Amino acid sequence: MKYFLSIAFLFLFSFPAYGQSCNYSVLFDEVPPSGILSFFSFADSGSFRVVKSGTNCSDVYRFSTGTPWITVSNSITLSDSGFYLIKENTGTEPRSGLIHYINYSNQTNGVVLIYQDANTCPVTLSEQNISPGGNGASGTINVTADASCKWSARKIADWITLNPSVEQTGSGSISYSVAPNNGVQRGATIKINGQRFNVNQANGCTFTPSATSANFEAGGANGGFTISTNGGCSWQAVPNSEWITVNLGSNWSGSGTVGYTVAANTTSTARTGTITVAGQTFTVNQEAGTITPTCIYSFDPKLIPASGGAIDYGITKSDPDCQIVVRGGFSNPAWVHGYTADANEGARRSGFVYFVVGSFPGVPPSLANGSPQVLVYQASGCVFTPSQISEAIAATGGDRTFTISANGGCQWEAVSQNDWITINLGSSWSGSGTVGYTVAANATGAARTGTITAGGETFTVNQASALFKSRKKIRFF
Repeated sequence: MKYFLSIAFLFLFSFPAYGQSCNYSVLFDEVPPSGILSFFSFADSGSFRVVKSGTNCSDVYRFSTGTPWITVSNSITLSDSGFYLIKENTGTEPRSGLIHYINYSNQTNGVVLIYQDANTCPVTLSEQNISPGGNGASGTINVTADASCKWSARKIADWITLNPSVEQTGSGSISYSVAPNNGVQRGATIKINGQRFNVNQANGCTFTPSATSANFEAGGANGGFTISTNGGCSWQAVPNSEWITVNLGSNWSGSGTVGYTVAANTTSTARTGTITVAGQTFTVNQEAGTITPTCIYSFDPKLIPASGGAIDYGITKSDPDCQIVVRGGFSNPAWVHGYTADANEGARRSGFVYFVVGSFPGVPPSLANGSPQVLVYQASGCVFTPSQISEAIAATGGDRTFTISANGGCQWEAVSQNDWITINLGSSWSGSGTVGYTVAANATGAARTGTITAGGETFTVNQASALFKSRKKIRFF
């Protein structure tokens, strides 16, 4: 019996459309050297598609078959895929059939011959899939079959070699060798009595840049370099720094050029960026910019103590040579004198202090460069002195007063710490003033002590206990 080789590939039928400037191609996925689609006796399937080139091309192709053991898609649109199914051949003779195709709008037509082996004995493969790397690989397929079973291996891909390639009987083995892959990922199938051994080889593309780095001045510029690789090998260029823009080669197939733009460096520091191309790194080095630094000032003033003295404005300068002075005599509070403050004998106070600055390092301060203002605070210097610190009150209670001496503007309030003492004068005050309070009668039977807080000072109220007369009668015998 003669066996035709077959493998997953493209079988191309090409023809011009009648009376039109259009070429059609019918592409089948099984390509025999003889021009016949050849199958083992087992059920199988395949696919096809129609592609066009030129103009005035009709969109629909119709497919049919008069062969009962072949099923085919009735019609497909251009560039779409169709399919065909081959039923198992259980007979003792090989058989053949036809697939017809036609485009009625332009009267283009053709046929494809399908050949199928007679009933083939089944075999079992030791494995069914391999995925060799781009460098290629070799190995052995062990075939298990009945002692009288004849089998052979079929392949069409020229990058796969089989040894031996002749028909064998009974269990045995066949060696294969997969050549190195210099292009994109590829796949093929080895068929052994209808069993498929799939070979999916990884990408073997290599990418060689014409340069690995470039240097630029601070002003920036356009740059470029080339990538050499095999046709069909896809790659892209991706910048890893925001100041580098890729404007050519963001997506490419085969050899090509990467074009990029380097922005001006407006900093005082040299910088390095990268472009990643097909897993490789291209380095971009750029000089520092020539920049005259602008003086920047910040302030974090500290609370001035009530005792006055030196003022800490918390001044931070962007450069040690940036100059700054207090703008004397301009809307400064009277108690501030440049970098010192008077003592405060009153309440907490605040005021704005104005400065004159230099705009660049070494430039003397000038109003033309700005006059920042800083808000400063000074702690309270208030002292509150009570006229007395305690009072003795009879059990019957009553109203009492005491005074608080303080400078004008010093605010204070009197707060009772006990519910039997009520503040009726001086609950809120500024400067010197009087605290008036009422002590309720003591009905507890025991002396008690309470307090009033005024201006941070404690005033103590001591109240005597009530005297009770005994009502118990004394009887004499």
